Amino acid sequence: MPINYKNHKIYFQAHRGGMGEVPEHTLETYDYSWRLGGIPETDIGSTREGEIICLHDNTLSRTTNAPEPVRNRDISTLSLEEIKKWDAGIYYGEQYQGQKIPTLAEVLHILQHNPLWEIYIDLKTAYLEQLNELINHYQVAGQVIFCHDKQENLVEFSRLNSQVRTMLWIGEHPQEIERKFEMARKSGYEGLSQVQFHLYRKHIEGPIEYHIDDDYLEYVLEETHKAGIDFQVLPYAFDRESLTHLLKLGICWYAVDEPYRFVKLIR
Repeated sequence: MPINYKNHKIYFQAHRGGMGEVPEHTLETYDYSWRLGGIPETDIGSTREGEIICLHDNTLSRTTNAPEPVRNRDISTLSLEEIKKWDAGIYYGEQYQGQKIPTLAEVLHILQHNPLWEIYIDLKTAYLEQLNELINHYQVAGQVIFCHDKQENLVEFSRLNSQVRTMLWIGEHPQEIERKFEMARKSGYEGLSQVQFHLYRKHIEGPIEYHIDDDYLEYVLEETHKAGIDFQVLPYAFDRESLTHLLKLGICWYAVDEPYRFVKLIR
């Protein structure tokens, strides 16, 4: 459920489930985000047998305790049974020990029984047709927001399933962000329900300021509002003052690595 801020509804995505506070991409992590009122985001890849799993990287090296040589093998060469052997939570502390990399089917099964919950699905390596079949099998199309950095994939998926919302995320330097947004705008936001900008800190020290100036953020907010498109920002650094500033600009959709801290500051 969204947070109310001065009679405005504030929505937030928990980036990778909230990777700044809990182990990323586990069932417990997604539950953590849902119960804070957010929408967790999961990246997806495929195992050797074609099972879609929730993982950002193409190896197990960063997020699990898989040993050599397994940890550096591409997940597409590993079976689901091999991937499920290893702990995906222990690096965050003993309290998270025992968490495993989930399949997307496990996540969608949870959604099926909690119709008010939603999830962002970011494509890394998986087939769009297979993803669509899985979403339809669990009858959760209205609870899924499919996201990618290539608009053509969003257009293709929106043709496969018009019930699934889509989000184009745009990172990199300001000129590239502006270029990609203008391309989306000139296309009439074809295949898009939302657009997200990554906001990087302009200076390492001092008050938090972002590399995209306020005038352009206000322009994008106005243009997307006219088109009925949600505009979301992912501030990689934020505090009370910087969030207050973004809220005053009129931005109501956010993505954050620290969902609990975000909710606490908003409230």
